[in-house]
Amino acid sequence: MPPKKRHYSTVTIGKKLSSLLTVPLVNDITSMDKLTTLELNGLVVQELSDVCDNNLGHLIPTIFESFNATELIPPANQLLVPLSKIKYRDKRINKLFCDNAEEDLVPLWDAKAKKWNCKLPEASNGDLSTASGRTNKNGQRKTVLGSDWEESKVTAEELFSAFFNVLTVALAQEARLSAMRSSGNRIWNGDHSTKPIKGVKISRKPDIIMAEDPANSGWAHIKVVAELTASKFKLSGRLAKTLDTKAYLILRHQPWRRFALMLSISNNCRELRVHAYDRSGSTISPRFHIELQKDLFLYIFSAIVFGKDECIGFDPTMIIWELKIPPPLSHRSRIPMKLRSRKKRLRSPTPESHQLSSSGSDSEDETLNDDDAHSSPLSSLSSMGSEEARPDVRTAPAQLSTKDPLPSTAGTTPTHFAETCDPPSQELLGKIHVNNHKYDILKVIFSSTGLEFVIKDHWVLGDVDDADVLNEITMMEAMEGIPGVPKLEEYCKVVLPSGAVDNTRRYRYSQSTSSKGTWRTHVRLVMKPRGRRLHEFRTRKEFVRAMRDIVSIQKKAVQDRGILHRDCSLYNTMIEDKDDGSSNGMLIDWEFAVRILPDDHYPLGGTGTVPFLSRSILGQLAVWDKNSRNSRHFKEASDSQAISVGFIKQDFTDDLESLFYVFMWICIMFSGPLGMEREVMLEEDWLPYEWSRVSLRLCQSAKGMYFLNIGDSLQQFDPYFAPLLPLARDWTDLLRYNFPSTTAEGRIAEHKPVTFDDIIALLEKHLVLLPDDELSPERLFRKMVTNKNIQDVADRAVIIKNMCNSGAAISSSTARKKRGLNDVWTIEPTPLPIKRSRKQILAGNFKPG
Repeated sequence: MPPKKRHYSTVTIGKKLSSLLTVPLVNDITSMDKLTTLELNGLVVQELSDVCDNNLGHLIPTIFESFNATELIPPANQLLVPLSKIKYRDKRINKLFCDNAEEDLVPLWDAKAKKWNCKLPEASNGDLSTASGRTNKNGQRKTVLGSDWEESKVTAEELFSAFFNVLTVALAQEARLSAMRSSGNRIWNGDHSTKPIKGVKISRKPDIIMAEDPANSGWAHIKVVAELTASKFKLSGRLAKTLDTKAYLILRHQPWRRFALMLSISNNCRELRVHAYDRSGSTISPRFHIELQKDLFLYIFSAIVFGKDECIGFDPTMIIWELKIPPPLSHRSRIPMKLRSRKKRLRSPTPESHQLSSSGSDSEDETLNDDDAHSSPLSSLSSMGSEEARPDVRTAPAQLSTKDPLPSTAGTTPTHFAETCDPPSQELLGKIHVNNHKYDILKVIFSSTGLEFVIKDHWVLGDVDDADVLNEITMMEAMEGIPGVPKLEEYCKVVLPSGAVDNTRRYRYSQSTSSKGTWRTHVRLVMKPRGRRLHEFRTRKEFVRAMRDIVSIQKKAVQDRGILHRDCSLYNTMIEDKDDGSSNGMLIDWEFAVRILPDDHYPLGGTGTVPFLSRSILGQLAVWDKNSRNSRHFKEASDSQAISVGFIKQDFTDDLESLFYVFMWICIMFSGPLGMEREVMLEEDWLPYEWSRVSLRLCQSAKGMYFLNIGDSLQQFDPYFAPLLPLARDWTDLLRYNFPSTTAEGRIAEHKPVTFDDIIALLEKHLVLLPDDELSPERLFRKMVTNKNIQDVADRAVIIKNMCNSGAAISSSTARKKRGLNDVWTIEPTPLPIKRSRKQILAGNFKPG
């Protein structure tokens, strides 16, 4: 019997919730809601049960599998708290405890009224605005708290966060339950319901968040989000849509999570549902009434607050700590004793853990002197504090500023690579397991003694036993020996403490037709060498040289190994630093690579990232995209069958065109070496904006118009990249007819497919024209420090000479410039101050450089 419905699924074009923004410049809420709705089309599994049924369903026992403390949870009628902890009270509560002092322990559950002894919001005629603290018609935020209270400025979010916190205090009275918490406090806060989370362009205001330091937490530190509504829960409602977007933001800023845990509290703010968002969609638990089913509610709440980190979505095989480093000092500040030029002893390597060290020594008594600190500040930081003393970044308060994580490529979570030029104040430290080995993590550096690796932690489309899950391993083994392709050291399917392979299917109680083929398996790869992202080049010549090397890698892959990469984008192009000081380009992420077929038709799944897709690929996807957007969207999993794109025609010319878009993107979106981002407000007519539209048809049209009429488009280049404008023009001319298009009269335009040799010859031609004397940022910094030291000596000479002429005594305590902490952020030793004798200073016979 044919299915009742058919729908379009974004899984077939390589999307998933954690890497949804293949259109990274979309940041308005309306567009985000549309994208998440499309992303979750047919992929939300909603478990149903009667409101009086005590069944927990399938999701909750699965995610709380490690929480074996049911017998430790006190019954609701035995919970006691100091009266002072009950912050908000109504007439019933005040009357009940009128004879108690503030320090007295009082019951948290009123058995007679069958209510919690904390004031909770009451809806007025189902009015959502009053029950959730929204703005009323007079522009004032208020909460209707029932007939026994007058209107108050206390919002529903504040009432519920206070209730959750006092409930935490009551449950913590059971010492054994409180001791189960693996790390950090978990505090609820509703302040962000009136102000958006800072640090991201997508402005979202979660009603309630749970974090270590909620007032100062960004999306990278939020553990759980709860949303309130007086209305009944609907998948198509506002509450569900806002949960979708906030789950995306959590997964984007915390890519190491297995799932994002969210809560919805609906129907007069009394029905609780647990939502788990992962790389295959979303699963929603049955509803639980927080008063009629108080014991089940206490179990769920206890698992969230006191359970292990894995209960709220974190990976038990990965630990991320927060490295607490003082901020960079000014040149007049005193350098902390720990960072002064004294020898420091590193922690000795342990048998089960690879010790982070950039010197390559295996000695347990390895020391680091001041010269080493200048050349490798990361080594000196590995000895700061013991493992036990470092808080987990997932539960610790936000101490350090962090960058907005880069949008991940389609079909995989962001691959983490070394931030070689970031100061340590932005680093994270932790451990990750691969098979029986543990690797130390320094932010995005994965290292063993004397060696550094890249560890790719990602979710591959496919079930546990599917052969395609290990396609990248197969491709990398076939590419072994080609310079610029990482070497595979080891790999594994991530196994949970229960012994099961980590797969998104385990969170669904059944497989519906609409979710078929959407499961993802957790896989880790260990590779070397590590490298810098392409936009972290040091000179323009290194940038162009790396582009040439990447074309050469693609040429060897196609002609020598018969393999097509299919995913050339900004985040898959790298630069490798050699031991002799040179560098070369790298091409990574071979997850979607395929063996080349005679007809060049391949199953869809690894087409690349939207801004970097070729015109040919966009044209083939645009037909599917148009039908998808015109079709009806229903998020709930059903018997509907997904309509897939099927096969697409793709060859190496598409990858070569994608590399050109990477080049253009860097020249417009960055303003210098080492990944210096450009401060620019993108709007229509800017190429990155036009190439990142939600509509794939508009993206194709924008790229076609660029090649037909360059016009003033190249004026969007940052001035730093002005010397590369001739290369951009020649490269544009070379690619103009790479895609067969039609003229205004409907005739087929000239079609000249580009070749590897064409691109390599073009890049080598312009490499010769670029100067060799461009200073890298490190050498430029050294020159700046040297000139500053010379100027300081000259200024001191003038002071001393004037004092001698006036007959004043020369004090030995005359101010001298102190080198600050910033002076060591270079790959070369900072030059010492220029010394001059007293005779030379008085004579003034030298000039500053």
